[in-house]
Amino acid sequence: MAIKLLKFKESEKKQITENYNIVKMLSDKDSKNMEISIWTSKNQYQELETKNETAYFVLQGEMIVDENIIAKVWDVVFVPSNTKYTLNGIFKAVIVNNI
Repeated sequence: MAIKLLKFKESEKKQITENYNIVKMLSDKDSKNMEISIWTSKNQYQELETKNETAYFVLQGEMIVDENIIAKVWDVVFVPSNTKYTLNGIFKAVIVNNI
């Protein structure tokens, strides 16, 4: 496999709801082991469950995890495999998932 440059302007962009969108930068088309996305949320409450390890790197705003963990700019939230959790807040974050 060769080294690839993945450009933002060429990435897959999805508007999930009025308050939540995702940009897939690295997908299963590019890697067998990981995905990288940029999430933007404006108070979009979400209930999630990981199958694999996930890390959130906060670029802007505040991410509220399970109503008691507040991650701010430059913080990383690590979620172990097979974990149920909630997300809320006004934030932009890079998400790295093992797949």
